[in-house]
Amino acid sequence: MNKRAINFSLSIFCIFFVTACSEDQPTMACLPESEAGQTVNISGGEFTFGDNRYYPDEGPAKESRVADFNIDKTEVTNGQFREFVEATGYVTAAERGLSEGGIPEHFI
Repeated sequence: MNKRAINFSLSIFCIFFVTACSEDQPTMACLPESEAGQTVNISGGEFTFGDNRYYPDEGPAKESRVADFNIDKTEVTNGQFREFVEATGYVTAAERGLSEGGIPEHFI
């Protein structure tokens, strides 16, 4: 691919990215608006957590169990999350930052 084609592709991507993230754009919903705020029950069960076959930090594999839980039928939009933050004062982990003890000890 030549340099001109790469620059054109990057320009199109940037334009798409900026307009897709604009707050002026209408919310895209995968389900009907009537299902917003509704939940469904997910049955719990047993599963293998982790893996011993590929990467050492994924193991050791162990049998785990999760209880039944409810989850929203639709995704949470940025607007809904903003309303939640404004109403509760919630601060995300990214906003709190890492404590000195929370920094992973990975060597590059």
